[in-house]
Amino acid sequence: MLTVFQNSFFSPKAWQLPNFYVYEPIFKNSFFPERLAQQLSGINAAIFFSTSIFTEAGLDEHAAQSATLGMGAMNVAMTVISLILIEKAGRKTLMITGLVIMLLTTVMLLICLLVAVSTFERSEARFFLAYR
Repeated sequence: MLTVFQNSFFSPKAWQLPNFYVYEPIFKNSFFPERLAQQLSGINAAIFFSTSIFTEAGLDEHAAQSATLGMGAMNVAMTVISLILIEKAGRKTLMITGLVIMLLTTVMLLICLLVAVSTFERSEARFFLAYR
């Protein structure tokens, strides 16, 4: 009778998890850096709040929704292009290249904001806005 149940659904071996799921640390997962880079880039917040961001930037409601739709379409198009590029250049190369470009554009944005603030502080507009 025991030999009948050895290879069946009721045997203890049928309920064991594979070892690579139980003992695999999260940092050995090959997708961990990509997920971390996506979260740290802020793109999820930009997509989630895009309609209100476009509305606060001065677009009316319809134009803000159209801009959000365009942003989503661009996201899908770039995903398709990145799938093609991953096959040719490799995942690691694309990830490092993208992160370097993000770093450079963030530094350029910081420089532009510092120049704009220093120009604003020297102009007469700050006195007008301060006493408004």
